[in-house]
Amino acid sequence: MMPTSFAWLPEFPLTPNGKVDRRALPALAEATSGPQTVATPANELEGALLEIWTEVLGRVPADINQSFFDLGGHSLLAMRVLTQVNDLYGVEIRLGTFLQGPTVPALAIEIEQALTEQISRMDSEEVQKLIAEGDAQRVEAQ
Repeated sequence: MMPTSFAWLPEFPLTPNGKVDRRALPALAEATSGPQTVATPANELEGALLEIWTEVLGRVPADINQSFFDLGGHSLLAMRVLTQVNDLYGVEIRLGTFLQGPTVPALAIEIEQALTEQISRMDSEEVQKLIAEGDAQRVEAQ
């Protein structure tokens, strides 16, 4: 329950009765100033994860380095993300792993490691078959 940002005001706007006029408070986006850098997806995997987060959270994260939980996510929504990751990439990422690194880049690294482990356990024929299936899917998509 810690605020993610603060806005400094010289004084609070007051109503005629001397109470804080909440309607007159500036929106947080208006109150913050200065240049802000925004991290965007570095590759297709991060882009796909960003799409999943947008669908699950119902909003587009401003920065891929923002924590899923700071964006309003909770454990049930995290499970929805992980289920979609499993369906899309065929890897099972545990909730505990996601809790330790709840950002798009951290999840992308976990997926890449899981895929690498899967491929390392395959023999060369299975790898060739996987590559051929991937090429066939790319041709179908075009």
